[in-house]
Amino acid sequence: MKKSERLNHMMLYLANRSTFNLNDLVQEYTISRRTALRDIESLEQIGFPIYSNRGKYGGYGILPNRLKYHFEFTADEIAAIYFAVLTLSAYQSTPFHINALKLIEKFKTTLPDHLRDKLVSMSDSLTFESTRHLHESPLLNQLLTSIPDQQVLDVSYSSKDMIKSYSIQVIGIISRFGQWYVQAMDRTAGQLKIFRCDKIIALRPSTAYDYLDRRSIDQWIESAAAQSEREYFRLEIDKHAVDRFYKEAYPSMSLIHDNDHFYITGYYTKEEKAFIAGYVLSFGSAILAIDSDDLRTTVMEALNTLNQHYKDIGRQ
Repeated sequence: MKKSERLNHMMLYLANRSTFNLNDLVQEYTISRRTALRDIESLEQIGFPIYSNRGKYGGYGILPNRLKYHFEFTADEIAAIYFAVLTLSAYQSTPFHINALKLIEKFKTTLPDHLRDKLVSMSDSLTFESTRHLHESPLLNQLLTSIPDQQVLDVSYSSKDMIKSYSIQVIGIISRFGQWYVQAMDRTAGQLKIFRCDKIIALRPSTAYDYLDRRSIDQWIESAAAQSEREYFRLEIDKHAVDRFYKEAYPSMSLIHDNDHFYITGYYTKEEKAFIAGYVLSFGSAILAIDSDDLRTTVMEALNTLNQHYKDIGRQ
Protein backbone atom coordinates (compact mmCIF):
# COMPACT_ATOMS: atom_id res chain seq x y z
CA MET A 1 0.00 0.00 0.00
CA LYS A 2 1.36 3.42 -0.98
CA LYS A 3 1.87 5.97 1.77
CA SER A 4 -0.87 8.27 0.42
CA GLU A 5 -3.35 5.38 0.36
CA ARG A 6 -2.29 4.30 3.85
CA LEU A 7 -2.76 7.81 5.26
CA ASN A 8 -6.23 8.10 3.73
CA HIS A 9 -7.21 4.73 5.17
CA MET A 10 -5.60 5.63 8.50
CA MET A 11 -7.77 8.72 8.85
CA LEU A 12 -10.87 6.56 8.36
CA TYR A 13 -9.50 3.98 10.80
CA LEU A 14 -8.90 6.62 13.50
CA ALA A 15 -12.00 8.75 12.85
CA ASN A 16 -14.21 6.84 15.30
CA ARG A 17 -11.57 6.47 18.01
CA SER A 18 -10.69 8.81 20.86
CA THR A 19 -7.29 7.22 21.65
CA PHE A 20 -4.78 4.87 20.04
CA ASN A 21 -1.19 3.77 20.46
CA LEU A 22 1.68 3.05 18.15
CA ASN A 23 1.14 -0.72 18.20
CA ASP A 24 -2.41 -0.25 16.88
CA LEU A 25 -1.00 1.18 13.65
CA VAL A 26 1.87 -1.30 13.50
CA GLN A 27 -0.52 -4.26 13.69
CA GLU A 28 -3.26 -2.79 11.49
CA TYR A 29 -0.95 -1.87 8.60
CA THR A 30 1.96 -4.30 9.13
CA ILE A 31 4.50 -1.49 9.31
CA SER A 32 7.47 -0.73 11.57
CA ARG A 33 7.25 1.54 14.59
CA ARG A 34 9.46 4.05 12.80
CA THR A 35 7.11 4.11 9.80
CA ALA A 36 4.13 4.49 12.15
CA LEU A 37 5.80 7.49 13.80
CA ARG A 38 6.44 9.09 10.40
CA ASP A 39 2.79 8.49 9.42
CA ILE A 40 1.57 10.17 12.62
CA GLU A 41 3.80 13.14 11.85
CA SER A 42 2.33 13.31 8.32
CA LEU A 43 -1.23 13.23 9.73
CA GLU A 44 -0.39 16.11 12.07
CA GLN A 45 1.02 18.13 9.15
CA ILE A 46 -2.25 17.87 7.18
CA GLY A 47 -4.31 18.92 10.20
CA PHE A 48 -5.55 15.66 11.70
CA PRO A 49 -6.21 16.59 15.37
CA ILE A 50 -3.81 14.22 17.17
CA TYR A 51 -2.15 14.99 20.49
CA SER A 52 0.31 12.99 22.62
CA ASN A 53 -0.96 11.42 25.84
CA ARG A 54 1.37 11.76 28.78
CA GLY A 55 1.04 9.22 31.53
CA LYS A 56 1.61 5.61 32.48
CA TYR A 57 0.50 4.16 29.14
CA GLY A 58 1.23 7.08 26.83
CA GLY A 59 -0.22 6.79 23.36
CA TYR A 60 -2.19 9.38 21.43
CA GLY A 61 -5.57 11.08 21.69
CA ILE A 62 -7.86 12.63 19.07
CA LEU A 63 -9.61 15.91 19.80
CA PRO A 64 -13.41 15.42 19.76
CA ASN A 65 -15.52 17.32 17.22
CA ARG A 66 -12.39 18.57 15.45
CA LEU A 67 -12.10 16.09 12.59
CA LYS A 68 -11.14 18.49 9.83
CA TYR A 69 -8.94 16.48 7.54
CA HIS A 70 -8.16 16.19 3.89
CA PHE A 71 -8.72 13.17 1.67
CA GLU A 72 -7.05 12.61 -1.67
CA PHE A 73 -9.28 10.94 -4.25
CA THR A 74 -8.21 9.23 -7.44
CA ALA A 75 -9.73 10.24 -10.78
CA ASP A 76 -11.87 7.08 -10.77
CA GLU A 77 -13.13 7.80 -7.24
CA ILE A 78 -14.05 11.36 -8.23
CA ALA A 79 -15.91 10.06 -11.29
CA ALA A 80 -17.80 7.56 -9.10
CA ILE A 81 -18.91 10.34 -6.73
CA TYR A 82 -19.83 12.62 -9.63
CA PHE A 83 -22.09 10.09 -11.33
CA ALA A 84 -23.59 8.89 -8.05
CA VAL A 85 -24.77 12.45 -7.37
CA LEU A 86 -25.90 12.82 -10.99
CA THR A 87 -28.35 9.94 -10.55
CA LEU A 88 -30.15 11.98 -7.84
CA SER A 89 -31.32 14.41 -10.51
CA ALA A 90 -33.86 11.76 -11.58
CA TYR A 91 -35.75 12.19 -8.31
CA GLN A 92 -38.35 14.84 -7.64
CA SER A 93 -37.39 14.62 -3.94
CA THR A 94 -34.30 13.43 -2.10
CA PRO A 95 -33.77 12.76 1.63
CA PHE A 96 -31.32 15.65 1.84
CA HIS A 97 -33.30 18.59 0.42
CA ILE A 98 -30.71 19.30 -2.27
CA ASN A 99 -30.95 20.19 -5.90
CA ALA A 100 -28.74 17.52 -7.46
CA LEU A 101 -27.95 19.58 -10.57
CA LYS A 102 -26.83 22.56 -8.47
CA LEU A 103 -24.71 20.23 -6.36
CA ILE A 104 -23.09 18.86 -9.53
CA GLU A 105 -22.22 22.39 -10.67
CA LYS A 106 -20.74 23.19 -7.26
CA PHE A 107 -18.73 19.97 -7.31
CA LYS A 108 -17.33 20.74 -10.76
CA THR A 109 -15.87 24.04 -9.57
CA THR A 110 -13.51 22.12 -7.25
CA LEU A 111 -12.02 20.01 -10.05
CA PRO A 112 -9.06 20.73 -12.30
CA ASP A 113 -10.02 21.75 -15.83
CA HIS A 114 -8.89 18.55 -17.56
CA LEU A 115 -10.83 16.30 -15.17
CA ARG A 116 -13.94 18.49 -15.27
CA ASP A 117 -13.95 18.47 -19.08
CA LYS A 118 -13.59 14.67 -19.12
CA LEU A 119 -16.49 14.17 -16.68
CA VAL A 120 -18.75 16.54 -18.61
CA SER A 121 -17.93 14.71 -21.86
CA MET A 122 -18.77 11.35 -20.28
CA SER A 123 -21.99 12.61 -18.69
CA ASP A 124 -23.16 14.04 -22.03
CA SER A 125 -22.92 10.50 -23.42
CA LEU A 126 -24.91 8.90 -20.61
CA THR A 127 -28.68 8.84 -20.24
CA PHE A 128 -30.30 7.96 -16.92
CA GLU A 129 -33.81 6.71 -17.58
CA SER A 130 -36.23 6.92 -14.67
CA THR A 131 -39.89 7.31 -13.83
CA ARG A 132 -40.59 10.87 -12.77
CA HIS A 133 -43.37 11.87 -10.40
CA LEU A 134 -45.08 15.22 -10.04
CA HIS A 135 -45.61 14.79 -6.30
CA GLU A 136 -42.80 15.73 -3.95
CA SER A 137 -42.01 14.08 -0.62
CA PRO A 138 -41.11 17.10 1.54
CA LEU A 139 -40.98 15.07 4.78
CA LEU A 140 -38.56 12.44 3.45
CA ASN A 141 -35.65 13.74 5.49
CA GLN A 142 -37.61 13.67 8.78
CA LEU A 143 -38.84 10.15 8.04
CA LEU A 144 -35.29 8.94 7.43
CA THR A 145 -33.73 10.67 10.44
CA SER A 146 -36.41 9.28 12.76
CA ILE A 147 -34.47 5.98 12.64
CA PRO A 148 -31.16 7.22 14.16
CA ASP A 149 -33.13 9.65 16.37
CA GLN A 150 -35.15 6.67 17.65
CA GLN A 151 -38.53 8.37 17.26
CA VAL A 152 -42.03 7.02 16.86
CA LEU A 153 -43.99 9.41 14.63
CA ASP A 154 -47.61 10.54 14.54
CA VAL A 155 -48.33 11.07 10.84
CA SER A 156 -51.21 12.44 8.80
CA TYR A 157 -51.70 10.41 5.62
CA SER A 158 -53.73 11.46 2.57
CA SER A 159 -55.55 8.49 1.07
CA LYS A 160 -58.53 8.54 -1.28
CA ASP A 161 -59.51 12.12 -0.42
CA MET A 162 -59.34 11.32 3.29
CA ILE A 163 -56.80 12.21 5.97
CA LYS A 164 -55.90 9.26 8.16
CA SER A 165 -53.80 9.29 11.32
CA TYR A 166 -51.17 6.70 12.19
CA SER A 167 -48.49 6.22 14.82
CA ILE A 168 -45.56 4.61 13.01
CA GLN A 169 -42.01 3.50 13.65
CA VAL A 170 -40.02 3.74 10.44
CA ILE A 171 -38.06 0.60 9.57
CA GLY A 172 -36.69 1.63 6.19
CA ILE A 173 -37.06 3.89 3.15
CA ILE A 174 -37.55 2.28 -0.25
CA SER A 175 -36.98 3.86 -3.67
CA ARG A 176 -38.86 2.27 -6.56
CA PHE A 177 -39.38 3.74 -10.05
CA GLY A 178 -38.61 7.27 -8.88
CA GLN A 179 -41.09 7.08 -6.01
CA TRP A 180 -40.27 6.92 -2.29
CA TYR A 181 -41.98 4.54 0.13
CA VAL A 182 -41.58 4.06 3.85
CA GLN A 183 -41.76 0.63 5.44
CA ALA A 184 -43.03 1.06 8.97
CA MET A 185 -44.70 -0.55 11.94
CA ASP A 186 -48.21 0.76 12.42
CA ARG A 187 -48.03 0.81 16.21
CA THR A 188 -51.77 1.46 16.60
CA ALA A 189 -52.92 -1.48 14.48
CA GLY A 190 -49.93 -3.69 15.19
CA GLN A 191 -49.21 -4.25 11.49
CA LEU A 192 -46.30 -3.91 9.10
CA LYS A 193 -47.26 -1.46 6.35
CA ILE A 194 -45.90 0.40 3.34
CA PHE A 195 -46.75 4.11 2.99
CA ARG A 196 -46.12 6.41 0.04
CA CYS A 197 -43.89 9.19 1.31
CA ASP A 198 -45.51 11.89 -0.81
CA LYS A 199 -48.88 11.13 0.84
CA ILE A 200 -47.52 11.82 4.33
CA ILE A 201 -48.51 15.47 4.72
CA ALA A 202 -47.62 16.10 8.38
CA LEU A 203 -45.70 14.42 11.17
CA ARG A 204 -44.52 14.97 14.72
CA PRO A 205 -42.80 12.86 17.39
CA SER A 206 -45.26 10.60 19.18
CA THR A 207 -45.49 10.41 22.97
CA ALA A 208 -47.90 7.47 22.96
CA TYR A 209 -45.37 4.70 22.17
CA ASP A 210 -41.83 3.83 23.21
CA TYR A 211 -39.26 3.23 20.50
CA LEU A 212 -38.48 -0.45 19.88
CA ASP A 213 -34.91 -1.64 19.25
CA ARG A 214 -34.05 -3.70 16.19
CA ARG A 215 -34.24 -7.01 18.00
CA SER A 216 -37.74 -6.24 19.25
CA ILE A 217 -38.78 -5.18 15.75
CA ASP A 218 -37.52 -8.45 14.24
CA GLN A 219 -39.39 -10.45 16.88
CA TRP A 220 -42.52 -8.41 16.22
CA ILE A 221 -42.28 -8.99 12.46
CA GLU A 222 -41.79 -12.74 12.93
CA SER A 223 -44.77 -12.88 15.28
CA ALA A 224 -46.97 -10.84 12.92
CA ALA A 225 -45.97 -13.04 9.97
CA ALA A 226 -46.84 -16.20 11.90
CA GLN A 227 -50.28 -14.84 12.76
CA SER A 228 -51.12 -13.41 9.33
CA GLU A 229 -53.15 -15.42 6.83
CA ARG A 230 -50.99 -15.78 3.77
CA GLU A 231 -51.93 -17.10 0.37
CA TYR A 232 -48.95 -18.66 -1.40
CA PHE A 233 -48.69 -18.68 -5.17
CA ARG A 234 -46.44 -19.76 -8.03
CA LEU A 235 -46.46 -18.18 -11.47
CA GLU A 236 -44.75 -19.69 -14.48
CA ILE A 237 -43.44 -16.96 -16.75
CA ASP A 238 -41.95 -16.81 -20.21
CA LYS A 239 -38.15 -16.53 -20.16
CA HIS A 240 -38.41 -13.14 -21.84
CA ALA A 241 -40.29 -11.85 -18.77
CA VAL A 242 -37.37 -12.48 -16.40
CA ASP A 243 -36.06 -8.94 -16.94
CA ARG A 244 -39.54 -7.64 -16.21
CA PHE A 245 -39.49 -9.45 -12.85
CA TYR A 246 -36.12 -7.97 -11.90
CA LYS A 247 -37.35 -4.49 -12.75
CA GLU A 248 -40.31 -4.85 -10.43
CA ALA A 249 -40.23 -7.46 -7.70
CA TYR A 250 -41.19 -7.28 -4.04
CA PRO A 251 -39.66 -8.68 -0.85
CA SER A 252 -42.32 -11.40 -0.63
CA MET A 253 -41.34 -12.77 -4.08
CA SER A 254 -38.46 -14.77 -5.52
CA LEU A 255 -37.53 -16.18 -8.92
CA ILE A 256 -36.81 -19.89 -9.47
CA HIS A 257 -35.10 -21.29 -12.58
CA ASP A 258 -35.78 -25.00 -13.05
CA ASN A 259 -34.93 -26.88 -16.27
CA ASP A 260 -35.54 -23.94 -18.61
CA HIS A 261 -38.72 -23.03 -16.74
CA PHE A 262 -39.01 -19.80 -14.75
CA TYR A 263 -41.29 -19.39 -11.75
CA ILE A 264 -42.20 -16.44 -9.54
CA THR A 265 -43.03 -17.73 -6.07
CA GLY A 266 -44.34 -15.70 -3.17
CA TYR A 267 -47.25 -14.91 -0.94
CA TYR A 268 -49.75 -12.14 -0.22
CA THR A 269 -52.22 -11.23 2.51
CA LYS A 270 -55.92 -10.52 2.13
CA GLU A 271 -55.28 -6.77 1.97
CA GLU A 272 -52.72 -7.24 -0.84
CA LYS A 273 -54.82 -9.49 -3.06
CA ALA A 274 -56.06 -6.82 -5.47
CA PHE A 275 -52.57 -5.34 -5.77
CA ILE A 276 -51.01 -8.73 -6.61
CA ALA A 277 -53.73 -9.38 -9.20
CA GLY A 278 -52.81 -6.11 -10.91
CA TYR A 279 -49.14 -7.09 -10.75
CA VAL A 280 -49.91 -10.41 -12.49
CA LEU A 281 -51.95 -8.68 -15.19
CA SER A 282 -49.03 -6.33 -15.91
CA PHE A 283 -47.13 -9.33 -17.32
CA GLY A 284 -49.80 -9.87 -19.97
CA SER A 285 -49.39 -13.07 -21.99
CA ALA A 286 -45.96 -13.71 -20.43
CA ILE A 287 -47.78 -15.50 -17.61
CA LEU A 288 -47.94 -19.18 -18.62
CA ALA A 289 -49.58 -20.65 -15.51
CA ILE A 290 -51.00 -19.56 -12.15
CA ASP A 291 -50.63 -22.16 -9.40
CA SER A 292 -53.17 -20.69 -6.96
CA ASP A 293 -56.94 -20.98 -7.25
CA ASP A 294 -57.46 -17.88 -5.13
CA LEU A 295 -55.12 -15.70 -7.19
CA ARG A 296 -56.42 -17.09 -10.50
CA THR A 297 -59.99 -16.20 -9.51
CA THR A 298 -58.96 -12.71 -8.39
CA VAL A 299 -57.07 -12.10 -11.64
CA MET A 300 -60.07 -13.22 -13.71
CA GLU A 301 -62.38 -10.91 -11.75
CA ALA A 302 -60.01 -8.00 -12.29
CA LEU A 303 -59.76 -8.85 -15.99
CA ASN A 304 -63.55 -8.99 -16.35
CA THR A 305 -63.88 -5.62 -14.62
CA LEU A 306 -61.29 -4.13 -16.97
CA ASN A 307 -63.01 -5.70 -19.99
CA GLN A 308 -66.36 -4.21 -18.94
CA HIS A 309 -64.73 -0.82 -18.47
CA TYR A 310 -63.47 -0.80 -22.06
CA LYS A 311 -66.85 -1.96 -23.34
CA ASP A 312 -68.49 0.92 -21.50
CA ILE A 313 -66.18 3.59 -22.85
CA GLY A 314 -66.55 2.07 -26.34
CA ARG A 315 -70.27 2.88 -26.25
CA GLN A 316 -69.65 6.56 -25.48
